[in-house]
Parts: sequence; structure tokens; C-alpha cells
Amino acid sequence: MPSRSARRLFIGIGIAAAVVAACVVLPLCSGTGHAPDPSPGPDPMIRLEPRERGGTERLAGDARDGAANYKVHCASCHGLSGDGQGPFVDGIFPPIPRDHTDGGYMSVRTDEDLFKAIKEGGPAVNRSRLMPPFNEKFDDMETWNLVAWLRALHPAVEEVSPPYAAKRYHEVVLSVPRTTRIEQSIGRRLRPEEWRLVFYSVHDGSGSLVAYVLFPTLQVRGVRILLAVAVSPALTVQEARTHHRVVLDTPEGQDRTAVDRVCASLRGRTAADLAADAAARLDEDAELGLALGEAVRLSLLQIQEALGQDEEDRMQTSHIRRTLEENPESLPRGQRTYLRACADCHGVLGRPIDLVRDYKPRSLSDAAYMGRISDEYLDRLLRLGGRALNVSPVMPSFSFSDDERAELIAYVRSLSLQRSSGLCPCEVTGNTCGATLDGKGRCPCCGADAGGKNACPLIKR
Repeated sequence: MPSRSARRLFIGIGIAAAVVAACVVLPLCSGTGHAPDPSPGPDPMIRLEPRERGGTERLAGDARDGAANYKVHCASCHGLSGDGQGPFVDGIFPPIPRDHTDGGYMSVRTDEDLFKAIKEGGPAVNRSRLMPPFNEKFDDMETWNLVAWLRALHPAVEEVSPPYAAKRYHEVVLSVPRTTRIEQSIGRRLRPEEWRLVFYSVHDGSGSLVAYVLFPTLQVRGVRILLAVAVSPALTVQEARTHHRVVLDTPEGQDRTAVDRVCASLRGRTAADLAADAAARLDEDAELGLALGEAVRLSLLQIQEALGQDEEDRMQTSHIRRTLEENPESLPRGQRTYLRACADCHGVLGRPIDLVRDYKPRSLSDAAYMGRISDEYLDRLLRLGGRALNVSPVMPSFSFSDDERAELIAYVRSLSLQRSSGLCPCEVTGNTCGATLDGKGRCPCCGADAGGKNACPLIKR
């Protein structure tokens, strides 16, 4: 009988072959650095076409040539469109395949990093060993072609940003008061994935801020449209662009410029401006215009709240580190264990904000990801380490007791939940913490006392 690994290999080959055999041949982008041409969406009135990659960056490979190899060798895990929705996404293997259309994540990875991952496999870049090496399958040029195709799959900072010298990654989970303000403004509840925001601050050669860039996604009648939005330091729309050219079928024929004209009309607008004119004046398709205007408006509101949240997170990080150093017993054991064993990689708040390593540790604040993995999986990961579970080999195993692991897992789960405020997980009214101090005069949520060096700024004096 074949071994388990052999059976998996046979399954993978069979699925990959089925995927390739079932593919509808898509029109491929012609030339280096084009965006991919996905299948037409369920609505035949909206089609997506490739367009030239924005910015001045020139890729070493040719995306057209890379596309064919991607469909044969990568789509079984990552999906035909690169969105991570391949046949293995439902858990045949433990790691969830990477979404290559995610501009927030992919903009962290360098071309050299992607090249190395393809040539040498996942472990070479501290990723899953289920990503095999293709050094015997592809020569260097074919590998650079695949890198060009990967770059074509996702929106990038360069598509909407003015020239810059440096970009910095930010990740926040908005607190309840902040999401409440957004919900009141847009007239609907935010989805859990909208609590979390990944964006970039872009700086010129002197270090001055020139823009914030984020990558919203909208669905219109079954068509998934990727956006790149640049927001000025004054919180106005600096630039908005769909990653693919949106083509509308109208009674007069195909219109390839209507959506681009609408995006151009948003420049200089504030969130208040878009509230007054949310439809974004797309006469050719009012529903699409409304969705575009709302997506860009939500981006402005999210950035505004995220900047405040980012500052609060840094204050809280400093406060927690100080508490761990000066009064560690005031912190719950699960939090103490996390801070000592996990925070150096995953961040004090579960978000690896400062990317100083050659890999990006998993964000534990990502509710969509954390909701897909069980406590049993986390327990095994802590006991056995990443390599045993086919995730990053950088993740070590730990000799915690059963109780320590259970408390750590409970704390890790809390990192993907919203806090009632940016600085303290208890209710805040009028900028005052609503928690009742314990018998030792400390906050039961964050362990801070009512005065002295370890004071919580929200506790009522």
C-alpha cells in the first residue's frame, strides 16, 4: 500500500491535472509586467482586462510566459486566479494556501524572496515544506517569469503612489468605538475582516510622508474587483485605480474608460464629499459606481481611524512591556507566557508591525485566518513545532504544561478580537476606564495600577 505521503502526492497530481484539463484558456497579458486577465465574472456586462503595471518598476521576467507554468504547477493550491482558493483550500493540507492577489501581504515580499521560494521551496524562505522546490523544473528565466506573473496578480503601492524612497507596513485591528463610528457613518455593520486594516505609509527621500496606500476589494454582481487607493496626509483621495481595467458592455458598445474616469474624479475628495455623492457618478452602471464610491469612502474612514489606533497600539505595547519588566505577576499567566515566548516574532499585540526579519511572521490578529484553525491545531503546533505541521520551520516547539498551553491558546485567541478601546480591553466612557480595580488597586484587564510608573492612562483617578 502506498505511504501516506505518496497518497497525498497522487491526490495532488490528480487534482492538478483535473484543474489544468478543466481550465478555460484565458487571454494572457502581452508583455512584461501586465496584470493577469481573469475569467469574465458571472455578470457578462462587467469584464476585467489586463493593464500595464503602474509605476516605473520593470520586472526581469515576462508575465505571459509565467502564466502558463503557474496554471500547471501552482493553481492546484493557489487557484487559477491566485486567490488561494485551489482544491487544497478546504484543508487537505494544514496550511491555507497563500492568496497571491493580496496586495497588503504581497507588497512585503521582495522579488528575490519570491524567486528563492520558487527555486528552493518554502523552507528556504522559512515557509511551509509543502511548497516544493522547482529548481529542477524551471531555469532562472522561467522562474523570473513566474515572479512577474505573481506580481501581475496583485495590486501594488507603485500603481497609485507618487515616487517614494521608502514604504512602511502597518497593521491594526480597530477598537469597538472606532468601528462604531465608521458604522454610523456608512450605515451598515462592518464585517470582521473589515476590523483589521493593512496599509502602507509612503515616504520621500527626506523621510516626509507622501501618502498612505491600501488595497480594498469589492464584489459587484459576482465580479471581484481589486483596488489600490492612495490617501494623502490630509486624508483626501490622492489616487484610486482598479488593478484590472473594468470594461462595461453598454448599448453603445464596450466602454473601457468609464470606470477609470470615475476613479479620476475621486481625486481630492474627502470621506464627507463621498458621503454626499456616494454613487461616484457612473451613469453607465449606477450599482458599480455606488460600490466604487463606498469602497473608497470606507478606505478613507478606515485610514483615519487606523492612524489613531496605530498610535494607541504603540502606547499600549510600551505599557505592556513596562508592566512585564516591573510587575509581571499583575499580568495573566497566558499573557506572560505569550510575551516571553511569542511576542518577539508575532508582536506584543499579535501583529508583527516592524518587519525586521527576512520573513513575515503570522499575524495572530487576523480574525479570518484564526477562525479557520482549531484549538487542537494550535495545541499541536505548540507541542510539535511548525515543521511537523508543514508550516514555517522557524516556529519552534515548546515544553509547556497542559495548563500553560491552554492559557496561552486562550490569550492568542483574544488577539484577533476587538478591544473595547485602543488602550484597554474594558468598556470606556468619556475616555475613562469603566473597570473596577481589584483589591490591590490594579486594573483586572491590563494589570495597570491607579498611579505611579505603571499607571493606566484611562483609569479614573
